[in-house]
Amino acid sequence: MMKNSPLLSRRNMLKLTSGSLLTVPFMGLQGCNFPFSAGKAHAAVFDTLAPSKPQWASGGTSAITDIPYSNPLLDDPLGNLCRLVEPMTKGPCYSTTQVRQDISEGRDGLPMRLWFKIVDERCQPVAGANVDIWHCDPYGIYSGDDMRSVNFCTTGNKAAQAHDWFRGVQTTDENGLVYFESCFPGWYVMRAVHIHLIISKEQQSVTTQVGFDDALVGSITMNEAIYYDRGAPAISNITDSVFPHNGDVSYFMETEQLADKTMLAWKTFAVGF
Repeated sequence: MMKNSPLLSRRNMLKLTSGSLLTVPFMGLQGCNFPFSAGKAHAAVFDTLAPSKPQWASGGTSAITDIPYSNPLLDDPLGNLCRLVEPMTKGPCYSTTQVRQDISEGRDGLPMRLWFKIVDERCQPVAGANVDIWHCDPYGIYSGDDMRSVNFCTTGNKAAQAHDWFRGVQTTDENGLVYFESCFPGWYVMRAVHIHLIISKEQQSVTTQVGFDDALVGSITMNEAIYYDRGAPAISNITDSVFPHNGDVSYFMETEQLADKTMLAWKTFAVGF
């Protein structure tokens, strides 16, 4: 367990990245000091997006209601051409997780229902696979205290180190499905908005990441409660250091706004086991 990362901290990296970054020494984060705001250093792709009124629910997963909705992963046939998931880096911010559906630990943010479907190369559901996910909070901070680079991932935030919000694992059912409740992720300077996943069964696993369409990200980060204080990300999908730059959008989550203004997001992954 690494308590003092030798890597350059994100706090210092933010100071070095751009002269236009705003530094706010004491911005409260539910009783914690969050030392920076980078809302002015957004990627150029977001310049074309016009501000609007908030369109989504807020308040975290407590705003998720029991409204009926159609699960697109049950209703949309896959056919017989299933492309194997693209492996992507695990990153330095993986930490101990829990078996749970609601991974928010009561944190505020845009409420998001996440569905993932795991299939094999023949597009048949894979039952009994573990799907372990993690992402940062709306302020760009990861939780946990046993990752490779604790201070880098948590920006030294002691409350973040004492919790494990936005981390969880579920096991696929007979339809290859898992479900999580979370909040739309925030961002930090080096990355586009993303979610990490490890899909495993028995002794086999694949690590990958998913992202969201830039127009959706820009709309949320420029207009929605909590997110608009920081503004649009400094990095878009096309300039991200992990996502492919060849026009491939297969790593995007599909999304839909439900009647209660929460987000439904879903994706299918084909694995070779």
